[in-house]
Amino acid sequence: MTILYLVPVKKVKDRIPEPLKVSEVVPGYTLGGIYAARYGRGKDVLSEFGLMPAYVQFGDKKGFFTEHFCMDDTPAGEGCSGGQFKWGGNDKLITLEVASMGSALISIRMRPLVSNIPFTGTLPFLCLKGTNVVYLQNHLISRIGISLSDVDMPAESLLRNFPFGPKLITVFWDTSNIVYKEPELAGQRVIRENALGTPMSISRK
Repeated sequence: MTILYLVPVKKVKDRIPEPLKVSEVVPGYTLGGIYAARYGRGKDVLSEFGLMPAYVQFGDKKGFFTEHFCMDDTPAGEGCSGGQFKWGGNDKLITLEVASMGSALISIRMRPLVSNIPFTGTLPFLCLKGTNVVYLQNHLISRIGISLSDVDMPAESLLRNFPFGPKLITVFWDTSNIVYKEPELAGQRVIRENALGTPMSISRK
């Protein structure tokens, strides 16, 4: 699932590390939000959560910058921490509670409006790995749904003070048809290791 917001550029630009620059989608605002994903079935389930504070650019490349990654109970690499996930719901309601390092991060309730909409597109990401800027793409061939959503962040949440603006859209989709493309160097030396350390950047069949 992904929930997208307009985010005031002046309130978020200091969170974006050099050499990435915030990209405006409308005057004074960038595009940001939150996402969560669950992979596998039965006992072999892996969950992850991330904050996308801004849509950024480096040279001619544009994509979402991500932070506050967490994956289940195992640290997921640079910028990541262990997380605890509680999924629930049915066809009429999807719920998710996420905690990290013993503190609640977020609670999400989604009420699907429509589903099974054919969709083909690319989710672009820009991230830093040491002194490298890396560009990643996940090509999505799937069926998506559009939902209403309620988001609650308790007082102790690391996300509590993030400057979310107007909510734009809440979507959910089947992750089984994501085609992962090899990370592309956008600056500095070439690297070929997993840049994000999460399933968002792992090829899936």
